[in-house]
Amino acid sequence: MAGLNRQSSMRKQSPGPIEHRPVSDFLPGFVSAEILPELMRSYELDRSWLIRNTPTITQTDVKLFCELVNSGEEPYLMAALAALRSQGLSPQQLLLDLLTQVAQELGRRWTSDDADFSSVTIALGHLQSLRRTITQFDTPGLQPFGPPRRALLATTPGDQHDFGVMIVDHFMHLAGWDVRTCPGSSAEEIISLVSKNSFEITGLSLSCESYLMSLERLVSTIRKVSKNSEIGILVGGPLFLERPELALLIGADATAQDAKDAVRQAETIASRNGAVSVKAME
Repeated sequence: MAGLNRQSSMRKQSPGPIEHRPVSDFLPGFVSAEILPELMRSYELDRSWLIRNTPTITQTDVKLFCELVNSGEEPYLMAALAALRSQGLSPQQLLLDLLTQVAQELGRRWTSDDADFSSVTIALGHLQSLRRTITQFDTPGLQPFGPPRRALLATTPGDQHDFGVMIVDHFMHLAGWDVRTCPGSSAEEIISLVSKNSFEITGLSLSCESYLMSLERLVSTIRKVSKNSEIGILVGGPLFLERPELALLIGADATAQDAKDAVRQAETIASRNGAVSVKAME
């Protein structure tokens, strides 16, 4: 690929052998016949982009989708998405390895003043729409026996970045959790929910250090008022990716590297706390 230069007015899963399928399997014929070639010409994508040896996301993909969500050209977005799906990329790879990286890049552009708030907000809106499309392709695996565990997911009050929370919501649902997700909720609303409902896990996201003290106070209050005295608290987001040691310092049980890891951590915490609760009753 020569680059991602605009030329027209429209603009880790284990590697292994893959079976390529025609892009037309995933799109109406006119889109694969007309829109996809136009996309490749406009963004200087060569044929190798459509023929990869292993089903992995590349930096070319991340850069391309950053440009596409910024431009908001839905035909190009759908064509590019279909092209990746035709090469064996799973919905979970698209969510974790592609969209999550695109969201992180948009956040970096905002914090470094390479893009203004309104343009990043519009781009994130297109990214959320793309996320909803991809989640429709995904199907739950084997569900656990017994009643589902319950989780409350929310952004730290004041923090507007909810993309990661919605990805975690999807992966927890796939794993059989009963999830209530409340992006944009106030501290009072979150506290009311945990005091009236028994959740095994509360997951809270934070993108920047500005609200760290607020999150620490919220974690402390949740532990005091939670209907489930053994509630587990999981935190995540860009700040904890850079400084994971902060999770324990603010009183949380753990942090997660991505949505899959969030499910693993939640299962571990809930199992451990459940065992402690049973032992205390003996």
